[in-house]
Amino acid sequence: MRSLHAHRSHPATSLATTPGGPRPTASSSPVSRLATLLAAGLIAGTTLATASGCDTGPEHDPAWFDLFAPGRDEGGITRPDAGPDAEPDVDVDILEPLPLDCEDWDELEDNQLVDAVFLAINDHVVLDYFTARNRMFDTALSGEGVDLFDGVLECIYTGRTTVPDGTRVPDDFNTEHIWPQSQGAGDGPARSDIHHLSPVDATANSARFNYAFGSTSCGEVGEVPCEWTVGGSRLGYDAGGNLIFDVRPERRGDVARAKFYVSIRYGFGIGPAEELVLREWHAQDPPDDRELERNRRVAALQGRLNPFITCPDIVDRISDF
Repeated sequence: MRSLHAHRSHPATSLATTPGGPRPTASSSPVSRLATLLAAGLIAGTTLATASGCDTGPEHDPAWFDLFAPGRDEGGITRPDAGPDAEPDVDVDILEPLPLDCEDWDELEDNQLVDAVFLAINDHVVLDYFTARNRMFDTALSGEGVDLFDGVLECIYTGRTTVPDGTRVPDDFNTEHIWPQSQGAGDGPARSDIHHLSPVDATANSARFNYAFGSTSCGEVGEVPCEWTVGGSRLGYDAGGNLIFDVRPERRGDVARAKFYVSIRYGFGIGPAEELVLREWHAQDPPDDRELERNRRVAALQGRLNPFITCPDIVDRISDF
């Protein structure tokens, strides 16, 4: 059966900051999802409201930060309500997520499985970027934030914790896009999709930048120092000489499953070297109770679960993300 998806873009394997060219045709891999379905009018995503706001941009460019400075929207137009603590005029319903029965996919693999997963996560409720982060950081101080566990927020990369303070930037935290904005997740529904957003220490967010994930031995005995390291995460060079970001063991699987989700949901390809590492991380760090609960909380807002958390075995039946 031919996949519903025609072709998909791919970050360059040299870890460049922009996506590369098209992938092989559907006959050689379970490739892109978005182009064919959009053209056929088979998918949709409705944004409840649009709003500005970006904690860190995809480029180390002052113009980028000025564009998204408090009081500006995405066109650079001054808006009095667009400061970092502004509240959107959007009420969010608590949803009953689309149910997933992993056994329904037991006989599927590659293209057929990719299509089934895509249809299970497509057309989620798209929150504006203000609202998504408000729910993550519990700006209402309700004690019910998506990322609030045992009363604290945790940086996905360093493990540093803080408590909500009514803003989206408490104690020098901000929002990490696990799939970088500069590689496709800066526009449309992907920008505010909480399945791949996470609270993060601002310094760690800057260190990660948009580098691919990978494995490095920097900082170990006999090895070169890391470019940056805190809490078990490291920025350093892999065996091939590429500068990569290595995540602390406690959250490696979380990162991998977020990237698999984005790859299928938005039709973005993962480079072969990074995909190999992410598969290893997925196996080494399976979903724990915290990740399962966060998945449920996100689905209560967006209406869709991340299947790679709910049904982790399906990763091995998709040969190429």
